[in-house]
Amino acid sequence: MTLPQRPCPVATVEHVGGTESMPMDHRIVFFVCLVLQFALRAQTPPQFVNVNASAGIALPPSLGVNRGAAWADFDGDGDLDLFAPEGVSAPIRLWVNQGNGTFTPQVVVPGGGTSRLDQGCVAADIDNDGDQDVFLCQGGGRRCMLFINDGTGSFINEAAARGVDWLGFGLAATFGDYDRDGWLDLFVSEWNFGGATHRLFHNDGGGYFTDVSVAAGVDLSGASYAAMFCDVDRDGWQDIFATRDATGNNVIFRNQGDGTFVDIAPALGASHHLASMCITVGDLHNDGDWDYFISNINDHDLLVWDSSTQSFQSSGGVFWGVAQNYGITGGWAWGGQFFDYDNDGNLDLYYNCIYQFGRLFHGSGTTQPFVEVSAASGVQSALPPSYGLAVVDYDDDGNLDLFSSSGQSGGQLARNLGGGGHWLRVKLEGTICNRDAIGAVVLARTAGTTRRRQLLSGESFLCQGDRRLHFGLGTATVVDSLEIRWPDGSVSVLENLAVDQEITVVQPSFQVVGSLTPGSTNQLLFEPLGDAGRGYGVLLTTTTSPPVALSDGRFLNVWSGDALANAVVQPGNPFFGPSSGVIPPTGPATAYFNIPNLPWLSGFGSYALAFTLDPLYSPSQIRSIMGPQFVVIP
Repeated sequence: MTLPQRPCPVATVEHVGGTESMPMDHRIVFFVCLVLQFALRAQTPPQFVNVNASAGIALPPSLGVNRGAAWADFDGDGDLDLFAPEGVSAPIRLWVNQGNGTFTPQVVVPGGGTSRLDQGCVAADIDNDGDQDVFLCQGGGRRCMLFINDGTGSFINEAAARGVDWLGFGLAATFGDYDRDGWLDLFVSEWNFGGATHRLFHNDGGGYFTDVSVAAGVDLSGASYAAMFCDVDRDGWQDIFATRDATGNNVIFRNQGDGTFVDIAPALGASHHLASMCITVGDLHNDGDWDYFISNINDHDLLVWDSSTQSFQSSGGVFWGVAQNYGITGGWAWGGQFFDYDNDGNLDLYYNCIYQFGRLFHGSGTTQPFVEVSAASGVQSALPPSYGLAVVDYDDDGNLDLFSSSGQSGGQLARNLGGGGHWLRVKLEGTICNRDAIGAVVLARTAGTTRRRQLLSGESFLCQGDRRLHFGLGTATVVDSLEIRWPDGSVSVLENLAVDQEITVVQPSFQVVGSLTPGSTNQLLFEPLGDAGRGYGVLLTTTTSPPVALSDGRFLNVWSGDALANAVVQPGNPFFGPSSGVIPPTGPATAYFNIPNLPWLSGFGSYALAFTLDPLYSPSQIRSIMGPQFVVIP
């Protein structure tokens, strides 16, 4: 029997500009789908969760102290530990990572001693001995502290003996090798409205320092919360970006390559007057330009580079205009950092606030505004209001976690549960440059997209984060090439790397072997990464400045007009025999060079360089670069 068809009831749905009809059964299905959609959203777990309890981290509050902390592998076992001062007369502890997501405390300085006012905390290998030391700023007329690591995670404060027990209101610090001598120098910002100054300490070798602030031209006054060594003008030398807190404009000390600096912030459109708290840098659009974020009270400063004007963008004549255009507004912000929290290949931004919860903005890698995901990501529930911030992958799962620190809430760790794209983590070890390779720039190329990172010290505010360079890669399943631009000017290239792994890259050695005396024959030994079978060239030059600028942003540190450099490339020259060759399948390449038998050459110095050739790699055909290495005839 055929049942009679009953007509469906019709519902009227209001729309802008009129009405239209929808059958009732369709509307019921539509309504059910909406309910299910919101239910599924409600059941989606947060991406960030607080793990202090499960990780065993217990950093108590200490009111009145905006203390920082530092993450690094302090005991040399391969995972990241947490160096965390607790302020005033409380202990300083090292929270030792057990490799399973938990930490065990170890006392570095017992409580009950001299009162401290702990501020910014940064870790670095200042003596190139292979372990991480710690510089701890002190405020309130107390002396800064420098803890030397014995390699096992045990420390001794040697600030006085090493020349950095500075007395003032030290609030933030950053390490960088501004003269490219292979030793990390130290810059300290002071926060004091009564005449604060910046301090620059030169590492004379072995981790012993001399104050060169006046001679270098960086002893400007103005209370400062943050500073960072970074290569702002991309000339291969570490500049210093120093913020100021309502006591003057932010400054960019350009490194002139001769030990002195000059402020170029006005020329670049970055000389803004605001209550600057933090500084972070990243390539927001993967276009090869460095962009910066500086936190403020509600209206923040986003410096986006404009290659057409060779300066930072402006909008409406106000410093906060660009940030508003990108959807980044609100909150009394302190620590902030660019990072790729979902590994989609585009940089995101998180900043914490002290009078409200922190804010997370998702970036698209385009000029479109960021989208705030603070609530949906769970970060507002995972981290309380705070000052200091560090980004770190403490459990080595390829997802970047967040650590916050303040006197009000102590130290808090939020784990990133992941679920995004592929990733690659790069750990660098310098052999010719500083051991930490601070100042290096790394480019990861995948399917036509180039992502770049700088290896930095002192980024964000108060806290030292994970210095291993993290690349979110989205759907890419292989890194076509990884280019490391070491801080000394050397360049290494690796190809066809698998994703979802950490790799350690040791800077290839470049050695000068021989007596170097007049009349002697000596050797240049070098073994670039992945260049077996490629041609090479070698050079000697009396000066590295001005360098030859290659079309891809790299530099060959030799002056094109140098008489020695032009002589050694001539056929039959008395120096090299020959000045070119092919990298062997195994072992180092060997280039022989002669020193004329002229006694008056004693004391003469020059730089040795080598490079490999690949016409498919870049328009300049230069692939790897080794050196410059300074040699002196005894």
